[in-house]
Amino acid sequence: MRQILIEKLYAQPSGVLIGALCGIITAWGAAAQGGDGRLAISAGVLTVIAIVRVILAYLLPRLKDFDTRALELTYELGAFSYAGMCGVIAAQSLMFDLQSSVQTLTVGNAIAYGVAMASRNAGRPAIAIGQIFLALAPVIVVGAIADDLSYRILALSLALLLPAMVQITGSIFQVMRASIAAAETSRRLAEKMKILARTDVVTGLTNRAGLNHDMAEMLAALPAGRKLAMFWLDLDRFKEINDTLGHPVGDKVLAEVGSRLRTILPEGACLARFGGDEFIVAIQVGDRAE
Repeated sequence: MRQILIEKLYAQPSGVLIGALCGIITAWGAAAQGGDGRLAISAGVLTVIAIVRVILAYLLPRLKDFDTRALELTYELGAFSYAGMCGVIAAQSLMFDLQSSVQTLTVGNAIAYGVAMASRNAGRPAIAIGQIFLALAPVIVVGAIADDLSYRILALSLALLLPAMVQITGSIFQVMRASIAAAETSRRLAEKMKILARTDVVTGLTNRAGLNHDMAEMLAALPAGRKLAMFWLDLDRFKEINDTLGHPVGDKVLAEVGSRLRTILPEGACLARFGGDEFIVAIQVGDRAE
């Protein structure tokens, strides 16, 4: 289940791209309008982080030998760095007392990013909650220590928003986990039913339906120059065993015959109980003489 939830982080790299574009546009727009060099430096750092995240989001899922834990750590590092820079830029706009339009732009971007991550990355709650805190905590701290009452009210509102977002993340995670568990249970049951449908309950061998399936696969994989031979085995006087000793004893005889046949057949042969006291062996041979 953990692997599936981690893979979902990389399921839609376009979402990372869109988030990166929004952050870059917001950061450079705020730096240009605010006219503060320190904000421009932060915008540059955010841009580098965003570009690296987008490249990794598209590249890493294509690397088949990349470890799942490494995938999670890489995503986590990029996500925390980007969320932190969104929060820092928003806090800087308040700390440097830039015009209200710049503050609205940067703080709005930080809030939007934090709220979006509460649902998008809910499959890994630690990452989602970390992003929320890193995006909003700098704004809360700066707003709380500011002399302006409106900043303090903003800080209080965001502080109250944090536990709500954490709760939403937890709820979505529970739903996702339950859905994945149900899907995995259904898959296992379907696989079990498929095996049961192709297995003879008395001998544990392949039944007629399983024989048809296995022979089709054997024919499809038959190398050039090889043939598929079938041997039909019929137990003599088996009816007398059932009539005199009963069907339970007859079933034990069938199971014992099947077990002995299985031990002497080469690897790759198909052994099936065709019905009653009849067994079929399908095996690859070089020619009729073999």
